[in-house]
Amino acid sequence: MGTGPSEVVSFAPAQIANCRCVLGDEHESTIKFRGFYAYALAHAPGASIAELAEAKVILEDVCSISSRVWGATHRRTLEHQGVLYGVLRLFCHSLLMKVFSRQRKLLRAGQLEMKTRAFAVWRWKANRRRQLAEESRLLVEMMKQFEV
Repeated sequence: MGTGPSEVVSFAPAQIANCRCVLGDEHESTIKFRGFYAYALAHAPGASIAELAEAKVILEDVCSISSRVWGATHRRTLEHQGVLYGVLRLFCHSLLMKVFSRQRKLLRAGQLEMKTRAFAVWRWKANRRRQLAEESRLLVEMMKQFEV
């Protein structure tokens, strides 16, 4: 039977504390547990923006430790970077949806002027173009790492 993200989120913190205490931050098991926990935290049903932010912080730390312990081109380091990339996408998407839902409510209430509406659409398009360019750049970097 598979374990769901919510089960991992409730089980992992105590195990991570044990691993850190007994094995240290740079041990393989500690790094794996922290990566699993961050993934589960981000992919739990109804994950909040705060949980996504926590997962992002954990994975950034895991990536730096993994890179230092195994090297930047090691399989596990690349896996953690891929998970971090996915969590960053979820995090950005959640933030954008929160902002847009607020703007949508204001539009329905008639509280935004026409200029503000046009600016909001322009800003969304510009941010989306920047996001796509950044995603493309990250994918190219990841592809280059696999070619090594």
